[in-house]
Amino acid sequence: MIKIFTLYLLLTLCFSFLTASMAQAKDRLFRYKNDQGSLVVSDSISPYYAAKGYEVIGSRGTVLEIIPRELSPEEKIQQRKDRQIQATLDAWDEELTSRYHSVEDIQSTQARRLKGIDNSITSLKLTLENISDTKKYYQSEAAANERQGEVVATDTLASMARLQKDRGFIQKEIDKKQASREKIIEEFKKDIERFRIISPPS
Repeated sequence: MIKIFTLYLLLTLCFSFLTASMAQAKDRLFRYKNDQGSLVVSDSISPYYAAKGYEVIGSRGTVLEIIPRELSPEEKIQQRKDRQIQATLDAWDEELTSRYHSVEDIQSTQARRLKGIDNSITSLKLTLENISDTKKYYQSEAAANERQGEVVATDTLASMARLQKDRGFIQKEIDKKQASREKIIEEFKKDIERFRIISPPS
């Protein structure tokens, strides 16, 4: 008797679940446009029209969900690019807002960076001047030896060659610092422009 009652209870539950599922299915309809541009409302939708986008509506016509059309391969590629660009912008914005509170903060940081670069350039130029003066001394000494018919000392020639090599190295360092200075100016210019977009003055 207990087994019969248990079986009856299970069948009743299954029937109730099936009835509820059918009722829910009737409450959800699909609305889409066919190839002729006419609206179609149906309890099912083919993959062909599903790919074109559709709406899920209730029995009273209330829109429950909007499913957009499937993107083309080209559109998917562009979407990925757009998301990457937006992710880059979001990271940039987060960095700016976490480091600065105003445009003046950015300008102050820029000034400090440029001052450091300018000090380095000044120091390198002084070194370059010292090298030039020392080289002139050795050149004068070598010229004096030649005028007197003497052979220029090997040490003097070696020193002049070393100074010339050092001069070329220092000049390259100055060029690098100046290029870095221009890069800093350009980067901070972009930061200021972006900060004004995401944090406009009130």
